[in-house]
Amino acid sequence: MRKRLEIVALMAGLLMFTGCYGDYSKSDGMVYYHSMHTLMPVPYKFVVQDADAGTFTDLGDKVGKDKNHVYLAGYILPGADAATFVNLGHGYASDINGFYHITESGLDAVAGAQRESFETLSDEYARDGNAVYHKHERLAHVADPGSFEIVSRHRNHDWCRDKYNYYYDTIRVDVDRASFKILKRGYSKDANGVYYTVYNKGLFTVKGADPRTFRVITRKISAEGVGRDCSGYFLGTGKITRGQFDDIH
Repeated sequence: MRKRLEIVALMAGLLMFTGCYGDYSKSDGMVYYHSMHTLMPVPYKFVVQDADAGTFTDLGDKVGKDKNHVYLAGYILPGADAATFVNLGHGYASDINGFYHITESGLDAVAGAQRESFETLSDEYARDGNAVYHKHERLAHVADPGSFEIVSRHRNHDWCRDKYNYYYDTIRVDVDRASFKILKRGYSKDANGVYYTVYNKGLFTVKGADPRTFRVITRKISAEGVGRDCSGYFLGTGKITRGQFDDIH
């Protein structure tokens, strides 16, 4: 019985930061944190230690604070100034000392961020008047922070652009900005070629594909993207025969 309880406690700890959502409540002078996860159909609830119920405020996104501390998922967040701490959303926060990206292990300082122009763009991107930041790191290669935007997301990776370039996650890609189009199933193209994003590896040219006639076969018939042009069929970055296409179709 004891071992079973230890396993349940361990699972709760591991899932605490990755839960689908969490919020706080107050009752009888105590502050409680509630966590809900798809792997735990019953909400998990525990007392937030050392929290002052009289001054506690739920800031959203699993963050809360009282007169003494800032809390993340029910635990004290070291290094945060409670008096000036603000949850900016999208995993970012600020206090009197600067801006931060909130992680499972604490606060990562966004070094050099400008207070007067800092804004969040998504859970992983922010910008100010001088730079774009991925989480807490400055992306020095972004040409124009003011026009930087997130265009689409594929397999937990982001396509971004500014008025000069396109970026796959944090990498500037060598494509024709004026004609570049993001297609489906990992494909993209410009006037010069067709491209395919390989999970966790980057952008690769689909050799032999004709960008004028290339189109994506949108039905999910393979774990990889499937497309065709005037000359034949493609699976991911490689060309396949009609027979191979029929086999996976």
